[in-house]
Amino acid sequence: DEVVTKLRKRGGSRTASGETVNRVIAHCIESDLSLAQQLSVLETLEFTKLCEIDIALNERHCGSSLLVIQAMMAAIVPILIPFSEVYKSQKYNGVEVGTVISIVATCCSLLGSICMALEKARKFQESSFVGHDAAWAIYEEIFKFTSLTGDYKKFNTHSGEAWKVYADKMAYLERERDSRKNNVYGSSQQQTGVEVGVSNTKTG
Repeated sequence: DEVVTKLRKRGGSRTASGETVNRVIAHCIESDLSLAQQLSVLETLEFTKLCEIDIALNERHCGSSLLVIQAMMAAIVPILIPFSEVYKSQKYNGVEVGTVISIVATCCSLLGSICMALEKARKFQESSFVGHDAAWAIYEEIFKFTSLTGDYKKFNTHSGEAWKVYADKMAYLERERDSRKNNVYGSSQQQTGVEVGVSNTKTG
């Protein structure tokens, strides 16, 4: 009940709508799976939604914000430098206007450099894509299993052989997700397969 409540509280997302999640919950509860197996399916779904909504989405927003700030600072600094030269001999309340503008330009340049360093070191965009792409693959597998479609069409029940196939695919997808996440920080974008619209996820 606690897991179901969490799932419904989180609501839908770009990958899975609230109605889709409710259907998965209904299929799971009405299946012939044991309570432990039902809990395993729902907890996997809940954790995947957590990764997608609370982590991947925030990473995407952080990465976008850093890029926007970096671009703004890159545009502002060249504009401020000429003004610092124009007003270098003028004073306001005893303070040289040109010096103040130079300090502001330096701060903007420093802020832009920090944002660039953070974005490149943390790789928010790449990490976000891997998280979202892996979440979709896991969602899809859960949907197919609970509704007995796709590779599960040949099974009449969720237990037995169908559960073994599902458990094996889940283990692979979760291992692949963790591996791709780790590789983002140790390999190039091409090596980790995180180019937009490209997925390295495979199910065996």
